[in-house]
Amino acid sequence: MGYELEYGDNGRELVVSCCDSFSGADWVTVVAGLYSDGEMIKKIRRQLFDLTRVSSLAMSNEEVRELVELEKETAEINRDRVIAVVAVGGMSYGMGRVWKSYMDVMVPGVMTMIFKDLESARLWLNGNSKVEGRSASSGPHGYPAKTSGFFRS
Repeated sequence: MGYELEYGDNGRELVVSCCDSFSGADWVTVVAGLYSDGEMIKKIRRQLFDLTRVSSLAMSNEEVRELVELEKETAEINRDRVIAVVAVGGMSYGMGRVWKSYMDVMVPGVMTMIFKDLESARLWLNGNSKVEGRSASSGPHGYPAKTSGFFRS
């Protein structure tokens, strides 16, 4: 299991880049650790989980439900997040779709989307995120579509 964390835009952007072989238990551990800091969670508006460098993913339906439960708890602190998952492999993309289906039902209000490429995910995040109560595409007096350049290709 390998992963890297990057924060941007004064803590409002979070990228989790996973690599190598990754399991559902690894994923639950990473997310639980991230979400243990309530003050950090309050700031986040855009999250990107990048699975493009994952060589294999072994995840059960129960582990997907555990992830959704963590998101549900986190939504009690901050429902203004948008979350993109980039998964190119068949298994990771399929489990991402299962995760999104659970999220849509169990964690309403937190926007989620699954992508097969980083560029599409970044564009979607920048167009749908809420930063300080405004859409990221709200214009020059709000936050522009590319808030910090953090999600540049």
